Amino acid sequence: PICGSVTVLQPGVAIVDYDNSHLKLPYAPKWDGQVGVRYSFDAGNAGSLNLESTVNYTSRQETNLLNYDFGDRKPMTTWDASIGFVDKDERFRVLVWGRNLTNNVGRLFMQVVNPNFTFAFPTEPRTWGVTLSASF
Repeated sequence: PICGSVTVLQPGVAIVDYDNSHLKLPYAPKWDGQVGVRYSFDAGNAGSLNLESTVNYTSRQETNLLNYDFGDRKPMTTWDASIGFVDKDERFRVLVWGRNLTNNVGRLFMQVVNPNFTFAFPTEPRTWGVTLSASF
């Protein structure tokens, strides 16, 4: 049968037996990893400076339950970095940061609602900013 065997439990209620073991699990890449480094050094009487960098890698993965050809996400590598300063009393902090600095954008999620309507969401593009904080 095209949809597997059908067991009718009661009128209007049935169980369809269909083998989907050939499908890959969505959001379950074979490889997913992160490597990061952080270096802090003394900036004299002013405080301390912190440098941080992280590389994230995710191998190919499905983004939908039925493994549609257009629903897979290609392997993706992103790079994040930041430079921060903390004054000697640890009262004031300045952080300049960037995420996905290589601007590698892929598919985060995809859902087929019916044959005529599909929606998808991308991963975050390159973002950067400055964070200022103070403790009182």
